[in-house]
Amino acid sequence: SGKKKMAAKDYLAAKRDFLTLYEMEASYKNCLLLISAMRALGEYKNALYYAQLHLDDFLQETQGIETYGQLLLLDGQYLAVHRLIKNAVDQEKLKEGGFYKFIT
Repeated sequence: SGKKKMAAKDYLAAKRDFLTLYEMEASYKNCLLLISAMRALGEYKNALYYAQLHLDDFLQETQGIETYGQLLLLDGQYLAVHRLIKNAVDQEKLKEGGFYKFIT
């Protein structure tokens, strides 16, 4: 499975497995798995593309906001990260600590 391949650091094979899984069921959970393999491979633009397909899900929880923000950072989209953090803090979905503290 993809998780075993990730643990064995076979990220390319894991990505293939997760992409197959995602194509069978394009869920947020499967998107997170696919993104984890893409990040490990340095495929930030591709990871961001899939994350944007599930943006509403990412913005529902602190962990999702942080993951999406990290992808934006890795892709060099600093202004977008600033807007994401400001909106999340304003909506009280992100507390002034953790990722917020790291990025500001």
